[in-house]
Amino acid sequence: MSAEVQVQFLGQIGEEIGTKEVYLRVSSELHKAIGDLELALGVSLRDQLGKQWTILVNGRNYLLIMADGGRLQDGDCLVFVPFLGGG
Repeated sequence: MSAEVQVQFLGQIGEEIGTKEVYLRVSSELHKAIGDLELALGVSLRDQLGKQWTILVNGRNYLLIMADGGRLQDGDCLVFVPFLGGG
């Protein structure tokens, strides 16, 4: 199964990837959808996931989505959010 999703890349992520937003049909399984995004955009996303950025799915951390079965549906919004540093 697949899902038509909106994908946003905030901050430096979008600059590195070369786009701030795309709409794509990806696997409805979140872990496979990330691979679909990598193929479609020609970039590696997994290597920095959890290190440089996280993913929000409809405003929820992707780890919570994975714990609930990791399924995506048409219209879902994935936002790649960079970690903020400070002190």
